[in-house]
Amino acid sequence: MSTIQRSESINAFFDDYVNSKTTLKQFVEQYDNALKSKIEKEEKADFHSTNSIIPLLTKFYFKKQFQEAYTHDIFRKIQQKTAKLDTIEKVV
Repeated sequence: MSTIQRSESINAFFDDYVNSKTTLKQFVEQYDNALKSKIEKEEKADFHSTNSIIPLLTKFYFKKQFQEAYTHDIFRKIQQKTAKLDTIEKVV
């Protein structure tokens, strides 16, 4: 990740919490709120991933390992990135 991408990512994270008129005290409070919100979203994603299953599109064992190890969001990205392998499996 480049420095610019990292900076944009951080800016996007804080967009809903701070602006150019935010005081230091407000910033600290909003920073705490932002972190709590992020943690809550991650916990919900973990809970959802633990209590439901996304079907495998292929029989590749490594995808089963990813399915068990990662949240649904990450696993969906893996399935998208490896879609060409799925096509190869169907041809072979």
